[in-house]
Amino acid sequence: MRCPTVDCLFLRANGRFVCWDDAGSDKVLCLPSETSDMSRVYEPEGPCARAAKALRAGSLPDSLVCPGCLCLSMTGVPLFNPEVLSVMQVEPSALCTLRCLACATSEEREALDPPHLLSPGVFASTLNDFSRAGIRILVFDFSGHGEPTLNPELPELIRAARRLYPAAFITLGTNGQTRYSTELVRPGVDQLHVALDGVDQSSYGRYRVGGSFSNAVSFLQSAAADSSAVHVVWRYILFRHNSEIEHLALAWEMACDIGVDEIRFIITRRGEWSTSVETVAELSKALKRAGVPETCLRLESIETRDRRNRLKNRISRYQSIHRLASRTYRALRFVPFGTGLPTVGVDYCMWNEQQINMAICESRRHLQAGRVNEAQSLIRHVEEIVEKPRRSNPAYSPEMVLLSLGEPYGSLRRSLRKTLCP
Repeated sequence: MRCPTVDCLFLRANGRFVCWDDAGSDKVLCLPSETSDMSRVYEPEGPCARAAKALRAGSLPDSLVCPGCLCLSMTGVPLFNPEVLSVMQVEPSALCTLRCLACATSEEREALDPPHLLSPGVFASTLNDFSRAGIRILVFDFSGHGEPTLNPELPELIRAARRLYPAAFITLGTNGQTRYSTELVRPGVDQLHVALDGVDQSSYGRYRVGGSFSNAVSFLQSAAADSSAVHVVWRYILFRHNSEIEHLALAWEMACDIGVDEIRFIITRRGEWSTSVETVAELSKALKRAGVPETCLRLESIETRDRRNRLKNRISRYQSIHRLASRTYRALRFVPFGTGLPTVGVDYCMWNEQQINMAICESRRHLQAGRVNEAQSLIRHVEEIVEKPRRSNPAYSPEMVLLSLGEPYGSLRRSLRKTLCP
């Protein structure tokens, strides 16, 4: 099993390191204070190392938090290396002006422990701790549960990351509701992600509640026209209301006219997800029908992405090899040779049936070995993952999904019940 918390850290706006996934965003791994060293979160006996040890044994690191984790993978080896941190996700702001349907509510944001804006001083102090400990950070991702541009000191945060880790790859994610400024990327952003899930106000506003389609388009246009070297990515989550052939065709036409470097579609099981485009094969077929040249497609399946991530984890131990591999991968992925057109990629925010079945098998293995608590945690993981989409899609039936898992799930559930209540 593998979890991002093994080699990735999430720094919230209040200066705390927490679990990577939404399910664990309240699970504090390390608290900031004037006397503490924040790099201890990544020391050989720290929480990340302990998570790796549990995952290698086929157990969940936290039986209360982990069952609801969408990031947990039943494949892959947790390669913890105390000298190399793959990604530090940094949340500049926990606040947002939108009310996206699958995101935190305004009440939930206000209930978070303050401060709601990350201080450059706190961030610089944290990075100094990591630098003194000799920990290399490969990627900084400025995003999180809020809108980064609401923090007026965002450029200073990015500048601090670039100053202390000049070789790191830096990304910035935004909903594009503010006015674009070169100052956002000039401190050292390599890749800018703009969320724009639709081709008009109607298709955009159904998920991005309170958002302006024209504002997001204007931001995207200004970013693409900027002469800086930042790589501009248009992120487009696929829902039922924005994934028909005509939507994809218009999105491709807009991407070409605006001049973005990449348009990346996200396949999800949040909100009213697309039922016509649920796999890479379906997306590829739909994009070709929408007129996207095959030479521009850079679509990976969940399986190929997992294999690439495993390879990336291995070579990240060797700095020079990792830099060369990263440059080569970005060149191949983002430059469709001879076309001058945007590339088209895909990301996932979902679990697949194969992962669910593997979790059931792992749970059975624990039960047969007499590890009832571990077996119970994994079967709860299956049930929570299957149940989660109902919260944002009333038409979804988790009961039917559990029924489709058949006898392997049913017999395991009965065995656990019998063990716990003889």
